[in-house]
Amino acid sequence: NADGAYEAFAYENGESRRLTEGACIVGVGNRAAFYYYVTPGNMDLHYVSGSSDRIIGEKVSGLIEFDRDLEEVLFDMNGSTYFSEKGSAARAIVEGASVYPTNSECESKQGGEECVASVKDADTLFDAVFYRTRSSSADEDARTAYDLWFVDSLKRPTELVKGAYQFALVDGRRKVACLVDNTVYVLSARDPAIRTAVCSNAYSFNASPDGKEFYCVAYDLGLYYTRVGERSKLLDSNVIFSALAPDGRCLYLKDYNRGGSLYSVKAGGEPVKIADDAAQINVLPKAVLYYTSMHKDSFGNMVYDVYSSSNGLDFELAVSSALAVSEE
Repeated sequence: NADGAYEAFAYENGESRRLTEGACIVGVGNRAAFYYYVTPGNMDLHYVSGSSDRIIGEKVSGLIEFDRDLEEVLFDMNGSTYFSEKGSAARAIVEGASVYPTNSECESKQGGEECVASVKDADTLFDAVFYRTRSSSADEDARTAYDLWFVDSLKRPTELVKGAYQFALVDGRRKVACLVDNTVYVLSARDPAIRTAVCSNAYSFNASPDGKEFYCVAYDLGLYYTRVGERSKLLDSNVIFSALAPDGRCLYLKDYNRGGSLYSVKAGGEPVKIADDAAQINVLPKAVLYYTSMHKDSFGNMVYDVYSSSNGLDFELAVSSALAVSEE
């Protein structure tokens, strides 16, 4: 407003009503029958329903997350992630851990200048795997590590694994594929005792959506294909990166030096060379892109080309001589 204070209004059927003044709205539910706001000075999180206005979080930080109907909210406070349902007293999900839910890959953002909230496209934030990130060690070259829990509908956490270098939800989110130390496992999301070792000496992996097929890049730079319960098969050597296309094909880069050879392989079969000069692979929901290494055009500009494929095998030129952007 004219005084520089935040104001929030609800507008319906040609009429508006003020919700807050001097505060930041972060979520509005059920046609503004209830809403959440944060006070900028102390970052207290409020829940308002009717004439009731109560503080459910003090000095909140980090990301504020809601379910689709905004009846569940997650927020960080005092180094832990807390939850509240319909304005109930907040409880920590995992004591001493800032965690994130994995129950939806779709979300929308709402909020204002001071803070932004994420609304997940999910009926509930729970009955799902939660994770936190941390450094695997104090070394300068340490990898990111993930600690995983399954939090059921009663908000009871079960520790799944600690220190995974990589993880993926498979088999309809009923299982977790993860890399711990140098071994890839598949385990039940609800019972971590139910687990199967897939391959060893692995640096990274790609898993099929059903969790039955794996492509693992090993520390010896070999690319191995494994079906759960079967022996691993060496597909190629000197591989530095792999990715899984939407149709299940594995694309990988080998013999890399600012660029390398790009190959495609399906179901552990014979690899097919796609290109000799690929620098990067980018997998989208319905397509795969690869970028060539940078080269100079006729004007002396550093450029690269982009190729696209819907199946991870047949690529066409999508962008020619894209100008490289300087970070200066």
